[in-house]
Amino acid sequence: MGKTADLTAVQKAIIDTLKQEGKTQKEISERIGCSQSAVSRHLSGKSVGRKKCGKKRCTTRRGDRTMRKIVEKDRFQTLEDLRKQWTESGVETSRATVHRRVQEMGYRCRIPQVKPLLNQKQRQKRLTWATEKQHWTVAQWLLKFCMSFGNQGARVWRKTGEKEMPKCLKSSVKYPQSVMVWGAMSAAGVGPLCFIKGRVNAASYQEILEHSMLPSAEKLYGDEDFILQHDLAPAHSAKTTGKWFTDHGITVLNWPANSSDLNPIENLWDIVKRKLRDARPNTLDELKAAIEASWASITPQQCHRLIASMPQSPEEGVSMSAAEQKAKKFFKTCMDAESPEKVGSEPFLTLLQQLGGWAVSGEWKQKDFNTTLTLLMSQYSTFPFFSVYVGPDSGEEQNASNQHYIQIDEPHFQFSIDWNNITHKSKASTRYLRPFYLSCGQYLALLGVPSFKTTQHCGLYISLSTTLAVATSPLHYRLSQKLLYHRITIQELQTLAPAIDWLACLQAMFQPLPISQSDIVLVHNLPYIIHMSQTISQWRVNQEIMGIIPLHTYMIFSLLQTLIPALDSRFFQTMRNFSIVTGDTQEEMPRWWRCVQQTERGFDALLSHAIRERHAQKEAEELIHDVYSSLKKKLTDLSWRDDKSSDFILNKIKSLNPRLSTKTNNLNHTELNHLYAEVVLKEEDFFSNYLQMLVLEQKSRCRLLSHGTRAEGLSLTPSISGNDIIIPVGMFVLPFFHSSYPRALNYGTLGSLMAKDLLHLLLPDIHTQANNPESESMCVWSHYLSVTKDPGQDGTFSLPPSKQQEVWVQYSALQVALDAYKMSFTRHPTDSSLSGLSYIHLFLSSFTKVTCDADPYREFMPFEPSFLVTVLCSNSGFCPKLLTCLNKSQSSPHEMCQSRTLH
Repeated sequence: MGKTADLTAVQKAIIDTLKQEGKTQKEISERIGCSQSAVSRHLSGKSVGRKKCGKKRCTTRRGDRTMRKIVEKDRFQTLEDLRKQWTESGVETSRATVHRRVQEMGYRCRIPQVKPLLNQKQRQKRLTWATEKQHWTVAQWLLKFCMSFGNQGARVWRKTGEKEMPKCLKSSVKYPQSVMVWGAMSAAGVGPLCFIKGRVNAASYQEILEHSMLPSAEKLYGDEDFILQHDLAPAHSAKTTGKWFTDHGITVLNWPANSSDLNPIENLWDIVKRKLRDARPNTLDELKAAIEASWASITPQQCHRLIASMPQSPEEGVSMSAAEQKAKKFFKTCMDAESPEKVGSEPFLTLLQQLGGWAVSGEWKQKDFNTTLTLLMSQYSTFPFFSVYVGPDSGEEQNASNQHYIQIDEPHFQFSIDWNNITHKSKASTRYLRPFYLSCGQYLALLGVPSFKTTQHCGLYISLSTTLAVATSPLHYRLSQKLLYHRITIQELQTLAPAIDWLACLQAMFQPLPISQSDIVLVHNLPYIIHMSQTISQWRVNQEIMGIIPLHTYMIFSLLQTLIPALDSRFFQTMRNFSIVTGDTQEEMPRWWRCVQQTERGFDALLSHAIRERHAQKEAEELIHDVYSSLKKKLTDLSWRDDKSSDFILNKIKSLNPRLSTKTNNLNHTELNHLYAEVVLKEEDFFSNYLQMLVLEQKSRCRLLSHGTRAEGLSLTPSISGNDIIIPVGMFVLPFFHSSYPRALNYGTLGSLMAKDLLHLLLPDIHTQANNPESESMCVWSHYLSVTKDPGQDGTFSLPPSKQQEVWVQYSALQVALDAYKMSFTRHPTDSSLSGLSYIHLFLSSFTKVTCDADPYREFMPFEPSFLVTVLCSNSGFCPKLLTCLNKSQSSPHEMCQSRTLH
C-alpha cells in the first residue's frame, strides 16, 4: 500500500490547539481525519518527513549546469536540438526530461518579441521623432501595411523579465514573402482595403493613393483636414510621390526609418491576424476573404483606443528618465507572480538573520528592545505598538505655511475589536481569537518553526495583542472625548510613556531632519499610548524567565505582516483566509491593482510629476465647473426638513470653491532622478525591491514633514481645504478621462464619479437633513421590485437609512453628471461620438461601465448601480435601451426606452 501524505501545517496547528483543550489523541485523529499514530508522532516530536517515494532523478547537478550553458548559447533552439547537444555532452535523456529541466531553471518557451533591426543613426532619428511628438494629443493616422500569413516561426527560451533582452528578440527586416494589402485607419474607424499585386513602385503607389486613400479620407473625415502617416518605403519617399501630395494639398507626417513598431496600426493588424488563425485559409481567395471579414469586424472603439494610446506610450520611442525606468521595473517585478514562489520563505528568514534572528527559531542575538523598534520603524515602515504618520492639525486654521506634524495613533490590530457603548471599554472579539491563533501557527509553519513551539509563542503573541487592544477606542468616541489632535512635546510624551525611547525612534525615522525633545507631536489617543507603555514595562518585568522574548516576537510578527505582499502566495492566502473568517466578504483585489498601489507608495513624487505633465487642464476645469454648477442646482431644489439645515448646507455649498489641485513639489526630471538615485532594483527579486520601496515611503514622510506638500500620486478623492474643494489631478487620467475622448464619455465616467464623491464629501448626513433621500430612494426601490418581479421578494420590504442614502446619492450623481453634460453640450454641440451612438447612449454606456468596474460604494447598494439607468429612462424621454453590467444577471423592464439625441 502506498504511503499516506504527511500532516499539513494546518493539521499540525489544529492538533496543538485541540491538545491544549484536553482532547484525547483518538478524538483529535477523528476530528482532523488522520491516524491516531500520526497524532502521536506529531505530539511526541517524531513527526519528521519520511523518505520520499518515486523514481530517482536521472540527471546530475553537473549535467544540469551543462544544459543551462546549452540554452544560454542559443535561446532559439528546439527541444530536439537541446536533447541532441545534451546527448553529445554525455547525458542520455528524453525530450520530456529536457523540457522538465529547462523549466526548473526558469525558462519558458515563448513567441519572441519582434523588433526592427536598427543601426545607431536610425535609433537617434527615432528618439528625435518621438521626443517631438510625445506631447501630441490624439491625431489622425492613415497607414499602409504589409501582411504575411503563416506559422509563428521559431520560439525562444526565456525567463520571466527577459522579454526585452537582445538575445531573446527576433529582428525583423523588410520585404517578407507575403500577401500585400493596403488599408487606412483613424480614430473614427477603418477605410476600405486594397489588395496589391506584385511589388509597389512610386507610380503604383500613387494609383493606390488616388483610388483608395482619397476615398478612405472622404469616408473617415469628410471635408475636414487630416494628416497622412506612412513609412519611408522607397515608393512613399519618391520625389514624384511627394509632388503628388503637394498637388493634392495633403500634409504628410515626418517619420523615422524602420519604426513600424511606433505605428498604432501595427496593433490593429495583430488583432486581424489573431482572428485569421482559426480560419486557416488554403487558397489565395480564401485568404483575401478572411482578411476582409476580419478587417470589417474592427470597430471604431478599437481604433480610438489604439490612437489614444500614442501619447501615453512614449517609452517605446523616447528614452525614459532613470526614475521612470525604476518605477516600471518595480511594477514589473511586482507583477511577476512566479519568482516569489521559487524562493518561498527564504528571503524573510535571511532578513531575520540579518536582524539577529528571533527567539522562535532558537538563534537570537538579543538586542535592546528600543533598538529593534527603532530599526523596524525607520527601515521597514513597521509600527508594532503604535502608528506614526505625518499630516496637518485639523483644528488649526489654514495658513500660508501649511505646517505638518508628526502624528501618533493606535496601531492596526489583525483581529476584530468589540466596543462596549455602556462601559466605554474595548476587548478583542473572542469569536475570532481561535482563527487568529490558527493563522499564527500557519505562519510559523511556513517559516519552518517546529510545531511544538507554536503553542508557546502564538499564545504569548495573542496575549500581548489582546492586552494592548483593551485601551483602543473607536473614532467617534475619541472625537466626542476630544482625544484627537492632542498637542504634546516629545519630552512630555517621554514622561507619560517612558517605555518607548521616543526621541531616538523619531530621529531615526525622520533623519536627516532635526528632531528635538521640544518638538510638538499630535497624539490621537493618549490613554492608549500610556497603557501601551505600562504594558510593555510590565511584560519586561513580569516575564522573568523569558525576558523581552515575547516583545521581540511580537515585533517580528508585525514585520511579517508588513512584508507579506512580497512573499510567496502561501503567506498571502493565510492572511486572506483569516480575513474571510472575520467576515471580510469583499472580492480579492487583483494583483495588478495591488502592484499599482505599492508602486505609488514608493514612487509617489514621480507619479504626481507625470500626471501633472500630461493632464489637460482646460478640459478638466470645465468638467469640474459643470459638475459643481449642476450639483448646486440639485441641492437648491431639495425639500429640507427645516430652515436651519437648508441655510447651513446651501451657504456651505455657495462658500466653497472647487478647483483643480495645483500642488507641486517643483521637481524636474533631473531632480527626480537624483531623488531615486540610490534605488537599485533587481530582476526577479521583488522582496529586495519591496524593502527599497519601504525606504522610499519613509523618505516621502520626511519630505512631507519638511515641505508640507503631499505628492498626490494616483489620488482619486476630493477634499476640503479652507474654502476650497480640492479636486486631485490624479482623477483626470485614463481610463476615466482623456481630452481626446468624446465629452459624453468623460462626463459619463469621471463626471458621475466626481458628483458621487462630492455628495459623499459635502452631505454625509443628508438623510437626516432633507426629505428627498428617503422618498426618492424608496421610489427607486419600488421600481426595482416591480421590474424584477421576484416571487420571493416582499414588496413591503424597506431599505435601512444607510442604503436609502446611498441609493439617493448614486441616482443624484447620475442626474448631476447628465445635467453637467447638457451644459457642456450647449457650448460644444459638435461633440464627437463612437460607433454612431447617440450622445446620450454614449454617456449612459460610460456611466454603466464605470459603475460596473470602479464603484467603491457598491456594497451599500441593494442592486447593481447600472439599474439607475432604467429609472432615469422611465422618467425621461431621451434615453437609449437599458444598459447592464456584463456577466451580471439583472432583469430589465418590459418596455425599453427609446434612443434619441440631445438635439
